[in-house]
Amino acid sequence: MQRTLFCIGLMICTFVIPFQLQADIVDVERQTLERYPRELIDCPTGNNCPGHGLEMRFRMFEEGGLLMAMTIGVTNQLMVYGSYGGMNVLGEGPVGWNPTPGIGFRYKIRGEDWNLPTIAVGFDNQGYGAWIDSTKRYTIKSKGFYLVASKNHTLMNSLGLHGGINYSLEREDQDQDMGIFVGASLMIKPEASRSDFFVVHVEYDFAINDNGPRSFGVGKGYLNAGFRWAFMPELFSTRLFFEFDVRNILKNYNLPDGKTEKELYNNRILKVVLLEYF
Repeated sequence: MQRTLFCIGLMICTFVIPFQLQADIVDVERQTLERYPRELIDCPTGNNCPGHGLEMRFRMFEEGGLLMAMTIGVTNQLMVYGSYGGMNVLGEGPVGWNPTPGIGFRYKIRGEDWNLPTIAVGFDNQGYGAWIDSTKRYTIKSKGFYLVASKNHTLMNSLGLHGGINYSLEREDQDQDMGIFVGASLMIKPEASRSDFFVVHVEYDFAINDNGPRSFGVGKGYLNAGFRWAFMPELFSTRLFFEFDVRNILKNYNLPDGKTEKELYNNRILKVVLLEYF
């Protein structure tokens, strides 16, 4: 009898406990990746969608625009995504669909440690705003190929600092420079026992690839800011994110005919994101 109990205990220690510890490690890692933003507003970060994660993103913007995107976390190091949308999807009138779907990936070269940041490389051909057929570009150019680094400081309530360089493939406006972007995010958790949290974020794209004679920008760069609320409903395992952003605060665009600078406005967007695991 004692020998039988010993064998059963040995099997539990050998098989059950390691699997449970591995599950706990995976759960903690997922929770860590969940609270770090995969993107700020228009700019990517070095953080990835958790492995076996499925993220659906709906972005509602000016002139009835809607952009729908799906991201799959293949592993914690690699994620792939696709997107499609257009102008005037919401509201009245004919819809102006984007000419092609957006596709992209991000691969984490190295994970973050105490001294060095997370570093990732990726590709994204999805720009933002209306498609401008005359110059074959979006109002805000897609990032194209990019290299990005992120450093998250947990001692300061999950303060994240982000920065990167990119090379867009939208170059018909004859501005073929590389791009530089920086940003920061701060997670605010009301109570340790609660599952919801808030994220305040800001980004600045220097837009040195969008300041030529045929470009949309005029050399001020794109300054964007906003906040995100994340929570998990009690009846579901899906993590929900609601986000409100104000874009182009510096009003970095050419003056249309008959318009003065006082008549130009920044624009506001709303995002809804669902994160589930498979």
